Amino acid sequence: HFLFVQKPPGAPYGQIAMSDADRGEVRVLTDDPGMKNDPGLFNAPEFGGELLLVCNVDNSALAIYRDEKKDGKSPWKRIATLALPDDAPYRFISSPETIASATGVGGVSYFSLLARENKERNSRGSIWVLGLGSDEKNRFARRVDDGASSTVLEPEPFVGKNEVYVYFNAYNSLTRENGLRRAATGIKVEAARELTGASAGTR
Repeated sequence: HFLFVQKPPGAPYGQIAMSDADRGEVRVLTDDPGMKNDPGLFNAPEFGGELLLVCNVDNSALAIYRDEKKDGKSPWKRIATLALPDDAPYRFISSPETIASATGVGGVSYFSLLARENKERNSRGSIWVLGLGSDEKNRFARRVDDGASSTVLEPEPFVGKNEVYVYFNAYNSLTRENGLRRAATGIKVEAARELTGASAGTR
């Protein structure tokens, strides 16, 4: 399946659609307000491995959708909105990536992302990991870069043997140093269920 943003003529924003190349069919999956991009499908352990949709809405939050009617034609329902904590210094979300999209980690679906000061590529930013989980009042949200770099780009998650990491490109305007960085998320591969809440992380 191929996901893309389909914008009807005259509409203020597009919706996420899915193309079935084998059948030559297109199905619109969302119908709620908000400018959407960066769509992805993942198997959610919170729902027994059921296939869910995640996308970036208004560059301010990740929205999670579920095919509740399962009739092959109705739009999927938004079941969760994952946002940055209120005290996050930068709030323009881009480059979301699902971590272990086929399985999740320790029973939880996690997503890495870049949060920038604004839409400019080289504006100041930070690297975050957000989690879906089963408790909507106590969702995982953690900044994982150390704040030393003025510009961070292209976060890519990696599930190691014992822990989840996020690799990203970084540039320090004071030292003029740039290079690849690895951030430890604190998400242990065998004990990820125990991690909840929001806290700062270190590289």
